[in-house]
Amino acid sequence: FLTPLIIVAWRQLWRNAETRVRILPLTLYTVLLFVAMSLFFTFPGMRGGLFHSTTAIWPWLMALAPAGLRQSIQWIAARRPSWQPATAWRVFAPALVVLALALTVAAGGLRGQQDEVVSDIYPQLVEWLPAGATVLVRDPPGFYYHTGHPAISVPNEPLAV
Repeated sequence: FLTPLIIVAWRQLWRNAETRVRILPLTLYTVLLFVAMSLFFTFPGMRGGLFHSTTAIWPWLMALAPAGLRQSIQWIAARRPSWQPATAWRVFAPALVVLALALTVAAGGLRGQQDEVVSDIYPQLVEWLPAGATVLVRDPPGFYYHTGHPAISVPNEPLAV
């Protein structure tokens, strides 16, 4: 939900030669990362890919979001005489924080429910297994954590026969 604001801020900073230098590392890294991951690392790997590599630009993006919000508010205020930029900033800036917090809590709550189910099912599953058995599961480290039994990951590709 912050992407439009990030794009607005990046575009504004890129247009100004003085501020372009400040976002040049972000721009170069993002473009080179996308090209490298698209052309050279096209298959998903065990340690992640494009998604995991973008963590390096996360602080930049989070710094651009409020700048984009401020620029968006100024853009609207220039076109609407009744718009109060200071009031809009006091409303929308905390609203973005609250929305981000709500999404985080909701996503964490869903993850917590999943963990509770797993922590109940895995010990029951171990009762059926012979000693020293290795099983295929979606989350081998989680299975080992809850049961102490070894596990391997379910393949994500069909087996070549």
